[in-house]
Amino acid sequence: MATGRLGDTKVIAIKPTTFMNLSGEAVQAVAHFYKIPLERIVAVYDEIDVDFGQIRLRTGGGSAGHNGVKSLIEHLGEDFGRVRVGIGPKDHEQMDSADFVLAKFSAEEQAQIKNLTRETSAILSEYAYAGAQLPQETRNFLV
Repeated sequence: MATGRLGDTKVIAIKPTTFMNLSGEAVQAVAHFYKIPLERIVAVYDEIDVDFGQIRLRTGGGSAGHNGVKSLIEHLGEDFGRVRVGIGPKDHEQMDSADFVLAKFSAEEQAQIKNLTRETSAILSEYAYAGAQLPQETRNFLV
């Protein structure tokens, strides 16, 4: 867990050390302790059904089969912000989803990780500074 400020906004970033499918417990505990309303929580996670190089933003919705998001919904409700970072596409017959997520990125993808991280950080900074809801949009940042 880390805390800081972006302008006048206090920011708390956590990376649960629980198993992914129990991450909602950790987020719920931090949200309760710091009295963070659900609409100010943003989860950032990998998404195999989104192409590498796309970042999708939204508030609310289902889990789309993501076990970490299922846990967040179970413990918080579904109206939190989501930054879905594309690591796909995964051909559903290609391999098991767990094996796909744990596989190494291709050389081309590895070369773009720094850009992907920078764009995700910029999105979170925009959200924190504006203090508004996450927009519902898809950003493609690879050329």
